[in-house]
Amino acid sequence: MKENISSLLEEFGLTKIQADIFVFLYKYWAKTASTVAQAVWWERTNIYKTLKRLLAKWIISEITKSWVKYFFIADKHVIWNKIKEEYRELKRKREKIDILESHLQELEDESYWDRPKITFFEWTDWLGQLYKNMYREIKDNKYIQIKMFASNTLENKSNLKFTDNWESFINKLKKENISIEAYLGNGMMLLENITKTYNIDIIKDLPAQNSAINTFIFWDFVYIIIFKQTSFGIKIENEEFAWMLHFLLEKIELKK
Repeated sequence: MKENISSLLEEFGLTKIQADIFVFLYKYWAKTASTVAQAVWWERTNIYKTLKRLLAKWIISEITKSWVKYFFIADKHVIWNKIKEEYRELKRKREKIDILESHLQELEDESYWDRPKITFFEWTDWLGQLYKNMYREIKDNKYIQIKMFASNTLENKSNLKFTDNWESFINKLKKENISIEAYLGNGMMLLENITKTYNIDIIKDLPAQNSAINTFIFWDFVYIIIFKQTSFGIKIENEEFAWMLHFLLEKIELKK
């Protein structure tokens, strides 16, 4: 019976030793710390600390007689009363949680409003999802032109080119009369010069592997595609970063 009761008490948050003490005091009424220690086979100092914790939880009570402290269970409904108290406290906190979360959101908005939001594309069909995301941003923001930088060197070249994802993306832009201002980083092995062009058709023949990098610059955010053994894309929503790239690319003259 004792073991069953102790196990049940543990279900209500008491430790094994706390449950044993509770059962002993409930059965034998008021006892000193020494008597409790002997009954549950535990060192007196540890028992006294455990008794203090139970007192703090209002699970047991104490009384002093002739300068000696006695510990006892004041109410057989103490566990149920404790549960009701915890329920009331939980209900009170639940009523406040919406207010707390609102204040936390305000703090978050104040702390992070000017920090860039970064999204990674690296799951299955990440490139197709990235193009879809770019097209959605173009439509939602009614852009009529975007900038693109692409590396175009011998080091980048391979048999992998832009595929159906790119063709679909470009065809949608053409139908919407949206232009791409393209900047090509040309060279043999490394970038040697950058040229500017509006010839979108040339882009489909650009490399899409071996460390090639493509960057799409919108009004106030940037998409970066990095083609390596494990390729991935990044979307950076930060106006200052985007406008820095706008400024740098604007200094490059149009290819004749």
